[in-house]
Amino acid sequence: MASERRERKRFWRAIRIENRLLSGKDSHTESTLSQDGSDSTEEDEDMNRKEDDLYKNITAHCVDQKGSTLEAGSLVVALGKELLNSGWTKDDGVSIHSVRSVIKHEEYDHNLVKNDIALLQLTRSVETTITVSPLCLWYKSSNFELLNNVNGTIAGWGLIQDYNLADQLQRLDLPILNPDQCKLIEGKETFYSTKMRASPKFCAGYINRNKSPCNGDSGAALVVEENGVFYARGIVSETVAKNIDNGKFCNTDYPAIFTDVAAYRRWIIDHTDDELKYSYVP
Repeated sequence: MASERRERKRFWRAIRIENRLLSGKDSHTESTLSQDGSDSTEEDEDMNRKEDDLYKNITAHCVDQKGSTLEAGSLVVALGKELLNSGWTKDDGVSIHSVRSVIKHEEYDHNLVKNDIALLQLTRSVETTITVSPLCLWYKSSNFELLNNVNGTIAGWGLIQDYNLADQLQRLDLPILNPDQCKLIEGKETFYSTKMRASPKFCAGYINRNKSPCNGDSGAALVVEENGVFYARGIVSETVAKNIDNGKFCNTDYPAIFTDVAAYRRWIIDHTDDELKYSYVP
């Protein structure tokens, strides 16, 4: 039976105020990542499932403060933002939203960075514009054989070259690796094995290429494209660290760790209640 139903529920990419990417390129909101996947015609009942326009998916450690969860009233979500230090108005294409509630995974562990996922419930729906549009939730399984030789893209404002800040939104393409590949990286076998054993995660990036998410990029979506539709496949969780001037910074010689969105799809649905709907296109 044919159906042309298009569900309006959205997965909105929020912009964290302290993000940057090491060795990323300048990017513009009109051409960065978010695309509307509702025109898809793939035959799968999960195809058009998106996070609701009242919810934003991020990593749990973004809203964790020494074991406590940040108050919703202390957070602001800026959508469609390109410049960090300016452009905060509707005329700049930016949509500012307050947060109604913060939903952190019940089994999140700060020390192990385990179950590193959370939801922000916004106080109002989000309007689609040229700079703000949805990402679909990944609708397939966590089988990484399906992602061999696939690149994902992240965007954010974490630290860039020489660990300095930039004002322009950055983007970076990263190859998604099979978890077994990361577990065999010389000198980091224990690190990657421990992280991926604790909770569903995977890695993406390069070895000795100086390209990586960095401090402040946590919570950014790793986006993959399939048949013209853009999906959130992972969320930046953590990187290998190195000490610089008594501080811990990202080590750009190794792939980054991402929360596996596919593995938490049921958790997302359960915690958005009726706000997240299904759509089937035969």
